Amino acid sequence: MSSQPPGGLSGEPLGSEYLMFEQLGQGAMGTVRRARTRAGDPVAVKVLRPDLSGDQALVARFVQERSILTGLRHPNIVRVRDLVVENSTLAIVMDLVNGNDLRTELDRAGTFAPADAVQLTIDVLRGLSAVHAAGVVHRDLKPENVLMDLVVDQVTQGRRVPKLTDFGISTIASAGRRSHRTGAIGTPEYMAPELIGDGVPSRASDIYAVGVMLYEFLTGTTPFQAGSALALMNKHVHQAPGRPEGIPDPLWGAISGMLAKDPAQRPQDAERLAAQLEGLLPGLAGLRPLPRLAEPPPPPPGPVRDDGNPTVIRDLGASRRDTERITGAGTQRSGRGRRIALIAGALVVLLAAVAVVVVLLMQDDDDPGPGPAPSPSPVTTTTVPPSPTPSLTPVTPGPTPSEVAESAAPGPSPEGAYVLPDYTGQQLADVVTDLTNRDVGYSIEPQYDPSGTNNEVVAQNPPAGQAAGSRVRLTVVRTAEVTYLTSVGLLGEQPDIGPVTVDNVDYPNSLSDWICSGYDDHTYEWQIPARAQRLTGFVGLTNDSSSQDTATFEVFVDGTRRFTGTGTLSRAPKVNVDVTGGQRLKIVVTATRCGDDPISSRLALAQLTFSLTPGT
Repeated sequence: MSSQPPGGLSGEPLGSEYLMFEQLGQGAMGTVRRARTRAGDPVAVKVLRPDLSGDQALVARFVQERSILTGLRHPNIVRVRDLVVENSTLAIVMDLVNGNDLRTELDRAGTFAPADAVQLTIDVLRGLSAVHAAGVVHRDLKPENVLMDLVVDQVTQGRRVPKLTDFGISTIASAGRRSHRTGAIGTPEYMAPELIGDGVPSRASDIYAVGVMLYEFLTGTTPFQAGSALALMNKHVHQAPGRPEGIPDPLWGAISGMLAKDPAQRPQDAERLAAQLEGLLPGLAGLRPLPRLAEPPPPPPGPVRDDGNPTVIRDLGASRRDTERITGAGTQRSGRGRRIALIAGALVVLLAAVAVVVVLLMQDDDDPGPGPAPSPSPVTTTTVPPSPTPSLTPVTPGPTPSEVAESAAPGPSPEGAYVLPDYTGQQLADVVTDLTNRDVGYSIEPQYDPSGTNNEVVAQNPPAGQAAGSRVRLTVVRTAEVTYLTSVGLLGEQPDIGPVTVDNVDYPNSLSDWICSGYDDHTYEWQIPARAQRLTGFVGLTNDSSSQDTATFEVFVDGTRRFTGTGTLSRAPKVNVDVTGGQRLKIVVTATRCGDDPISSRLALAQLTFSLTPGT
């Protein structure tokens, strides 16, 4: 595809800062187009569907989420630069990624070798951890929403780095009235069991989706397949995943944990899970990719529901194409030209929801109450006769924690109003998803506390026990955010990006360069991020350097030297520099002693990070 020149007049303007060009892809929520800033920087713009801009609740959430989404920085997420509201247009401006989505890569490969599949999953989990730390639940993780950014340097040798995209978009969309009328947002193949009913999307439901992806990386198929959305959802709720041949026991144990039916039994911390998977990599080295499966293996025998009360979901006979329409997930495997049948999809969802609820209520009416448990009998499909359907409340298999808190909340409230539980001490992501599913608005009042727990809710108004009303104000702890120097664009000389070992300590997010290789000094410059407070980390020589070599490291902020240190093979000085209010960072490295080998040593800027005041 051809690219337009910076500031080209043929581009379609978006706001005052951007020009949009050709379409790159289309998804359930909108269209992605190549674009440029007025200064000429390449970006991608996701223009949300036109029908969404008419929903005032969605537009309000769109504006409200701006500071959260634009403040996210991590090597494994696609950076959101801006959210634009212009007349009837809602658009998300992102970094332009040089690569395909993970679906394209998987279709091309068939399956990934176990070590590669696990490494991809680790990277996805680390990006997800950053999303969760910001109080955001992704809600629609799938290979189409992971872009493979081609990073070419001497360390990675052209490695494709997975980066999450579309995080927060489903959360924004869920604020709109339309999403509550048409059911859960997500893609059936990756949807956690608790979301099939009226469950609240959470970090655990994101972990489930990652587990489905890992299964698919290894086998080329998702763990559950069916001819319709409802039959597929039924399998998520009731059926255990079949174990493919060739997956080692420790790896299968990890997958099984991620795919647990009960969200409380799944890993809750994406970063910790990534570290656990990292421990499996040595045992997976050298294993060849498994053969691609046309369908998943049959489930193991025996019941899988913890409550022993299976819920029957009636199959309305929808095809796979209808499945995609139901959730707006009709992604073509190439990632191009997705078609969305909005009206047909909404009708199918409405009929499906009514059928599910009627079946659930019919089963509950037949429940004889406490007494001896009946003998097991085969689960059959219940046919719902066509008849006028009253207004019904969805029934879920057991109360959620927030529903338990609601029922225990004291005090009178207006009829039908949501009585607030005590949110204090909970993570923002869990509170937001609960309020969103209750159709209650919220506002966030950040409270800066470096010693607190980031994104912990410490106060709420109205308080627990009172009716929610239309909006709840949440006071949320914001500790300093962190941005690695590796994710901040260099302005001049380019060192290598990747892991280094300095003074026998491994630092994964670091910069390195050769010294004593024809010139004795290197100068690197960056634009200091907004809200930056301090630069911390280590400088020195990597472990494979010559013991004879030394280098001097100087750190300048707006031309003023703030740090000087000498690094050797066994000494890595700690950098701790105040950069508050600074605009330009410069690091000058001078080789002060070189051995006989001109490329014997590498300098290292190890794990340097900016700590940022929280965005509001």
